[in-house]
Order: sequence, then structure tokens, then C-alpha cells
Amino acid sequence: IAWPTQVKAGSPIIVDAIDGYEPPLLGSDRLSYFKDLHRWFGVVGLNQKDGVQITGFLPRYREYGEGWWRSPKLEFYQHHISVDRKAEHNAGHLKIPTGVWRKLAEVSPDKKSEEEQIAQEIYASTEVDGHLHCPMKPVENIVTSKFGFPRRLPNNRLYFHTGLDLRARKGTPIRSMGKGLVRFVGKMNVPGNNVIIDHGQGLFSRYMHLSQFEVKTGQMVNRGDIVGLSGSTGRVEAPHLHWEVIWKVHLASPLALLHLWEPLCDQG
Repeated sequence: IAWPTQVKAGSPIIVDAIDGYEPPLLGSDRLSYFKDLHRWFGVVGLNQKDGVQITGFLPRYREYGEGWWRSPKLEFYQHHISVDRKAEHNAGHLKIPTGVWRKLAEVSPDKKSEEEQIAQEIYASTEVDGHLHCPMKPVENIVTSKFGFPRRLPNNRLYFHTGLDLRARKGTPIRSMGKGLVRFVGKMNVPGNNVIIDHGQGLFSRYMHLSQFEVKTGQMVNRGDIVGLSGSTGRVEAPHLHWEVIWKVHLASPLALLHLWEPLCDQG
């Protein structure tokens, strides 16, 4: 298998699976197996800045006699992938309306932690059989803020943008990137009104700052179904869609995922 040696933070990885062998580990997480595609899949997350190890056992064949019999021998291997993440000194300053920032400052740390824990617990366990097919953008519009770029809040705290912002005036229909199960519908302080969809094999998508919900928790949706309408709820400067893709708690670049899938979709 030709593993990459360096990737950008948030890069998805997909390689041909080997029949009869367990997927290797990417860090501490086992790669997902996309059965219909016969491929292993994982994500080098945004926060894995020090790189990540791929470890596992793969067969190495030895020939006996004049090559008429080949015997597989399992060998342990490991491969380090380094991560290229945007430099912190290039951070942009997020402009948040004073009223919104003041309201967020009043939220207790315990409440913020509780909301984050809800999402992390969802990402830790999938409830869907199968896997994603040919993902799509939730709204066809221009990118207003890229994934993984460093930002500073009004209090000067640094963080890296966890998703992709797409322009969407209030009331614009937001669509599911693929078939899946709605695992969360509700309001949180920073994400605002948001929806989390489980696409199977540890892959999730999240849609934030909505003005209205069009789905309910426990509902199955298809690729392109409307999950809500765009808005400006939560920590925002103006109405838009903040779209996240997550694999087993690791944040992925949504555009990188789309680009990775394009040739697979073209194959039918």
C-alpha cells in the first residue's frame, strides 16, 4: 500500500483494502471498511498537528520451489504521516457583534463543556449500516471561510476553523451531503441551531447556525434532502452555513472529502 508521507490537516485517506485482513490503525482509530468500494478510509484530523502513525499487519509473500507455491507471512509495519497545518501567525480576527459576544461570555464553562460532550459522544459510535456514497455540497455557493485556517476571537484566543463556511442568506435550504441518520437536532451556544447526521462507518456531517429545522432526531435522510434553513444563530458575524465533516471525532476538510470522492463517483 502506498501511504502518503505528508498531508494537510484534515485530509481524508482512502486506499484499496486487502481481502481477509483487518484494517490498520490510524493513530488509535481503526480505518473504516467501505465494503461496496472495497476500500479502507480514515482522516488525519485537524488537531493531529504532530502527525500520526499507521500501524498494522499485512501479508508478505514468500515463494517456494520454482514459484509454484506462495506462502503469506504476516509482518508488522508502521508508517508515519506528517501533518501540514496553517501557521498561527497568519490568524485572522473574527468580528462578532458586541451583543452576541456578550451573551456568549455569560455562558458557563460547564454548559459549553456539556454541549461539546454531547457531540463527542455521538461521534464515538455509529448507528448506521453501510457507508457514504458520492457526497454533495449542502448549498451551492461561494466559500467565505476555508477549513483549518487560524482565527482569533475578540478575547484574542486562537483556534483553527473546524469546518467550511458557505455563503447562504437567511432562509436558504441546506441539504444533507449524503444518506444517513439524523442523530441530533437542537440549539447550542456556539453552533446555534445545528443538525448532526450519521453516515455510517464513523463518518458524520454537521450543519450549523440554522434558522429553522426541517428534520427530527431519528429520521433517515437521503442525499440532497433539506435538513434546515440557513441563518445566523450561535457565534456568527452574519448568516451563513458552517459545514463540518467528522470521522471518529477527527475533523476533516469537507472540500477534500468531495475531491477524494469525485473519481469514485465517476466510476459509477
